[in-house]
Amino acid sequence: MKRLRILDVSRNELIHLPDSFGRLSALEEFYCTKNEIRKLKENFATKLLSLRHLNLNHNNISVLPHSFTQLNALEFCDLSYVSMMQIKLRTHTRFHEQLA
Repeated sequence: MKRLRILDVSRNELIHLPDSFGRLSALEEFYCTKNEIRKLKENFATKLLSLRHLNLNHNNISVLPHSFTQLNALEFCDLSYVSMMQIKLRTHTRFHEQLA
């Protein structure tokens, strides 16, 4: 599974992602729409160095972990219809600059 490039787990009533998700270092596209994800683990994105396309719309995520800012290859991110209230930013990052 280390070579997996595209993963779609949409519409599966997921409430969390397994710990092994963070080990998908070749993943380029991840679709996780219309689930019940409430929380992303702090290490969610630490090894997702190739992730370019992320779709988490229609979930119940309230906080994005700091590791989200390490998605340097990210070109597209859909967080529409997410009940998010907070993004944890510890330091000044490229992601922070894009938000400003």
